[in-house]
Amino acid sequence: MSRARRRASEAALVSEPPGTVLFRGIRRRLSRRRVQELAREIGCRVAGGRPFTCLLAGDAELRRLNRQFLGRDYPTDVLAFPAPVGQATQRVPGLSASCLGDVAISVPRAALQARLAATGWRRRSAS
Repeated sequence: MSRARRRASEAALVSEPPGTVLFRGIRRRLSRRRVQELAREIGCRVAGGRPFTCLLAGDAELRRLNRQFLGRDYPTDVLAFPAPVGQATQRVPGLSASCLGDVAISVPRAALQARLAATGWRRRSAS
């Protein structure tokens, strides 16, 4: 890769709104590239360019996080952890935006909810 191309690539990484996606314990096939593209789009359109982290995991991990942070011993579909007020106002080194926070999503529950929503839509539109 040429030096100019490398610099352009590095500049694009710094200028793109950060949306870090972590994958943990997922048995379902996901296109990681498409998920990262979606995270960048969310970073631009929803998060206002502020960095965030999204964990895509299974029910066991969401149950563990729910128990650890909220004291609820059952899995859930989504957990959101806004950045603490002190951290939210701090600038992230090398970025022009402050930290938004973290979100954890149960992939199996999200898939089930999507199927149920599609089924409900089909039923309502057939009536």
